[in-house]
Amino acid sequence: MKTTKISLLMLVIILFSSSIINSQTKIVLVDQKNSYNLSIDSIGHWNDGQNRFDIYAVPRYFTWNIGSTQTLLGSQKIINNEKYIYWINNTSVDNNVVNHKSFQIYPWTNNLTSKFHPTETGITIRTSLEGTSATGGVVEFRDPWFIDFQDAQFGNQLSIEKTISLQFDFVFL
Repeated sequence: MKTTKISLLMLVIILFSSSIINSQTKIVLVDQKNSYNLSIDSIGHWNDGQNRFDIYAVPRYFTWNIGSTQTLLGSQKIINNEKYIYWINNTSVDNNVVNHKSFQIYPWTNNLTSKFHPTETGITIRTSLEGTSATGGVVEFRDPWFIDFQDAQFGNQLSIEKTISLQFDFVFL
């Protein structure tokens, strides 16, 4: 009888401990802000079961398990001449320009924000090679937002391939 009571007590403790561990969640505010710090448009949250990004208007609160990894995608649109530039984790800027980003959720994870930045128009590039009579050359540009890569890790969604480059022949001025 005594062994049965101890076994039952141990089972209750194990079940209770398991429910406490499983209930450790964190409410995280996910947002996307323009250069005026106003919330804009929507973000994507990776849905493993459906193998796609589910789209949510911002700001939005999510409840996630502490220790889980959550993958988010900032809008890929140009909105009012602004576009995605980086993610902010609480107050830490992640200068990696890759848009779809996986975040480890910690007890101190409170805010994840996709940040937009104004685009630049009418840019002219001029180069000069002093001391030479060079009349031409090749300039290579790398566009970190050029989307043409199907990422198998994320259901073959179009993704950013940072190695894509564009070359232009021009005359040195």
